[in-house]
Amino acid sequence: MEWIAVKDRLPDLMNQPEHDGRLISCDVDGFVGMTDWLDDGFYQFIGKGWVMDKSITHWMELPSPPKQS
Repeated sequence: MEWIAVKDRLPDLMNQPEHDGRLISCDVDGFVGMTDWLDDGFYQFIGKGWVMDKSITHWMELPSPPKQS
């Protein structure tokens, strides 16, 4: 998987319904973490609630889960 710059493309939730909007993101400080994407932006769960995070510079979709044997 490759990092996608926010300036190049925003997530398309229709392509990843199994992840329910969850992504891996990287912010301006190089912090990599789990982020939720909603129609109006990236959100992080901080403290007791969701906060819009405008510092995200790159993102990538989550990998598919492993196949059960």
